[in-house]
Amino acid sequence: EHRFFRKILAKYYSHIVTNPDTLLVRFLGAHQIRFGRHSKFGSKRIYFVVMGNLFDTPFKIERRFDLKGSWAGRFTPDAKRGDITCALKDLDVVDLNQHIRLSAENRRLFDTQLERDSQFLASCGIIDYSLLLGIHTVAGELPPAQPPAYGRYVPFWQRDWGGVLSEDKTQIYFMGVIDILIRFNARKLGELAIKSVYDDRKGVSVQFPQNYQKRFMAFMLQLSDPEVKEIKLGHGVPKKYLKQREQRALEEKESRESKVQHVPTMDTPQ
Repeated sequence: EHRFFRKILAKYYSHIVTNPDTLLVRFLGAHQIRFGRHSKFGSKRIYFVVMGNLFDTPFKIERRFDLKGSWAGRFTPDAKRGDITCALKDLDVVDLNQHIRLSAENRRLFDTQLERDSQFLASCGIIDYSLLLGIHTVAGELPPAQPPAYGRYVPFWQRDWGGVLSEDKTQIYFMGVIDILIRFNARKLGELAIKSVYDDRKGVSVQFPQNYQKRFMAFMLQLSDPEVKEIKLGHGVPKKYLKQREQRALEEKESRESKVQHVPTMDTPQ
């Protein structure tokens, strides 16, 4: 990935400069560590990048999502949903009917900028990127907003305490596009061919770059459109998963009723 990053670095920099509101994650540095023998030859090397923190906020992120627009295997078991550090997935958004409710101006900026960003990634042959979305529910009065540093432009999606306030002012969204260094190549083409055998070809994560971009944007536009009442994606949450949930709920209900029936009273012999 480090070679690919260096290859697209000039294009990436140009895109960032010409699109100050871009949602693409900011790369702050690319580094290499050598260890082992003190020589350029034979020593082991590790490459890593430093990126901006999308969740740089004093507020608690109560729910987070990693969204690609794909649906094959993209759901989280109920047992893990309670973990606020666990990133939920696309079918969880459908199941929870979670929207991104922005003001008219912020929605316009979100839709147009995300279209530009995804088109740029597609032009570079990049796939498998996702929108990382963190949500804080506003409880009570918000503290005064910190003024931006002098001379620094703040993107629309970071102007409200590091995020963007929902239209009804009940939630703050923290977001950005991550995982933008995965290139579609022969290996990915083989992965698409193999996964298409036993899964929905249109629903697996790996796709040709242009197809991936169109599917990604179709899903994002659903999330931000106030006219969409019910989010749809693929065939929805797998029926097997829903049946397991219904069975578990039934067992919990029967367990509660059983406990109520066996509560000891004054007339019940001990």
